[in-house]
Amino acid sequence: METVSDLVAQLEHLAEEEPHWLVVLVVVVSTSVTVATIAALYTMLARWVRSRRSSELRDPARRVVDERLFWSARQQSLALARGDFTSASLVDAAIEHIAAVNVHLNAVVHARYAAARREAAAADKILERARKTGDWSNVGWLTGVPMTVKECFHVKGCPNTSGLPSRKGVTVADDAPQVRLLREAGAVILGVTNTSELCMWMESSNPVYGTTNNAYDVHRIVGGSSGGEGCAVSALFGAVGLGSDIGGSIRMPAYFNGVFGHKPSSRLVVNKGQHPGCRSDGHFLLTTGPLARSAGDLYPMLRTLTQVPFGEDEARFPPCPPVRDPSDVDVRKLKVYLLEDLGIPAARAHPEQRRAARVAADALARRFGCEVRRVDLADKRTVPPGWELFPAVLDYWSTLMTFSGERTFTDFMSEGHPDGTLPVGKELLNWVRGRGNHTLPALGLCLLEKLSALQPQWMIDRARQRGDRLRAALEATLGDDGVLIVPTYPDPVPLHHEPLLLPLKWVYTAAFNALQNPATAVPVWIPGDPDQRTPLGVQCVARWSRDD
Repeated sequence: METVSDLVAQLEHLAEEEPHWLVVLVVVVSTSVTVATIAALYTMLARWVRSRRSSELRDPARRVVDERLFWSARQQSLALARGDFTSASLVDAAIEHIAAVNVHLNAVVHARYAAARREAAAADKILERARKTGDWSNVGWLTGVPMTVKECFHVKGCPNTSGLPSRKGVTVADDAPQVRLLREAGAVILGVTNTSELCMWMESSNPVYGTTNNAYDVHRIVGGSSGGEGCAVSALFGAVGLGSDIGGSIRMPAYFNGVFGHKPSSRLVVNKGQHPGCRSDGHFLLTTGPLARSAGDLYPMLRTLTQVPFGEDEARFPPCPPVRDPSDVDVRKLKVYLLEDLGIPAARAHPEQRRAARVAADALARRFGCEVRRVDLADKRTVPPGWELFPAVLDYWSTLMTFSGERTFTDFMSEGHPDGTLPVGKELLNWVRGRGNHTLPALGLCLLEKLSALQPQWMIDRARQRGDRLRAALEATLGDDGVLIVPTYPDPVPLHHEPLLLPLKWVYTAAFNALQNPATAVPVWIPGDPDQRTPLGVQCVARWSRDD
C-alpha cells in the first residue's frame, strides 16, 4: 500500500510530465471524495479487525477432501469417459465443498444444485450409453464436468443483476450463447458468481451480494469484475469458469486468485447475453473468455466458445479469424519482449511484480531457448519504434470507453430510479452517511463520466491518434512470432478497498482491451521463496488473432 509520501512523490512526478487528462480528472474526483473516504476509514478498519477473527484460507486446498476437485477439466472429463466415477459423485463432491468453503468467500451468489444434480444424472446416462455402444457423437469434452458462470451472463433460471440493487429479482429465461455452447459441450453449471456493481470496478463487491474474499487471504480482493469466477476456480469449485473483460475483468481476477485467464482477441467470441452489454464500438473493447486452474483447459474452452460467429455487423465489426491450435506453435522460435513497467507515473510496477515478469521471461529463455528482449521505456535504446506511446494508452482506453456511441454507465446505473436519472451527488452523500444504495467506485465512475464529457475534441482526437499509432506499432513488432510479457497489475494482490487510494492501476490490463490484443494472465510462484503467500502474475500478449 502506498504511503502519503509515495502519493506526494507521484503527484510531483506528474507535474513534471505531460499531464494525462484522465489523471487530472481523477485527481479532481479523488479530492471531491476525500472527506467521504476518511469518514469511511474507521468503518473499514473496524470491519478488518472483525474479519481477523474469521478463518484465513491461505491455501484453498486445505479444506478439500476429494482429490478429484484438484484435477483439470480435461482430466475430469477423461476419467468420466472411462467410467472411473460418475458425474453425480463429482458434482456432489463439488457441492459439498462449496457448502463448506463459500461461507468464507462469498464467490457463488446463487446456486442451482437441484438442477445440477439432474443434469449430472443425465450426463451419466449419456456416458454409459457411449461406453456400451462405442458411439461418442453425443458426448462433449465437458460432459458431466461441473463449473460456474459469472452472474452477468444469462443462465436460464438464475438471477442477472450484475450487482445493481434495482435489478434484484431479475431472472432470465434463456441461456446466453456462450452458456449454451458450454452446456452443449456437456458442462454442468453449479451456480453463478459475484461481480462488481455493473461489472465496472476491480473489486467484486456490490449492494446486492456483498464482497467476495480471496481464497489465499480473506483480507484481500479477488479482482473484478469476474472476481467471483476467479475465486471459484481458485477455490476448487470448478476446474473452469466463464468471464468477461472490458478493462481487465478476466485477467485481474485470474492473477489475484492464482489461476489462468484468457482475454481473447477483439471480436473472436460472441458478446451477446450479458448485462451490461454493448451495442456499438464497445465491441472492440469487450471480450468473453475462459478462466481455468490448468492452462491446458484454456484452448478447449476457447474452441468451445467460438463455435458460433461473433454475430455483429461484419462491415462494422470484422470478425477475428478462427483460433488456431496452440500445439502447432514452436515455442523455441518465439521472440519474447519483456516490459516490466508501462511508464505511467500513477501506476509504477512494484518490485515483486517486476520480478515476476523477469522470472517468466527467464523461464522461457532457459527452458526453450527463446530470445528475450528487455524493453525499458525510460531507455530509448531498448524501445521498439512506436512503443514510447505506451504511457498514452490510458487516455486511449478512456476515450474509447466514453465516446464510443455506447449507452453510458450513468444510464445503466439510473435504472430503477424514480425519474430515470441517478442523483450522483445525493447518492454520494447517502454513501457517506452509511445509507447509500450504490458502491463508491460506481458513483465515482458516474462522476468521472460527467467530467469526461467536458473534454475538448482536440484531446480526444490526439488520444485516439496516439493509440492507433501504438496499436499499429505493437502489431508490427510482435508479428506472428512475438510475445510480450508484462505485469497483469502493478502491485501484489491488494487488500480490500486498497485500490480506491490510487484507482488507475487497472491500466496494465485495460491497455490490451484498447489495443485489441489477446492476453493470457499467468500466475507466477517464485521458486524457493517461502515468504510468498499470494500469487504474483504476468500477462502474455500476442498480436491480434494470435490467441494460440
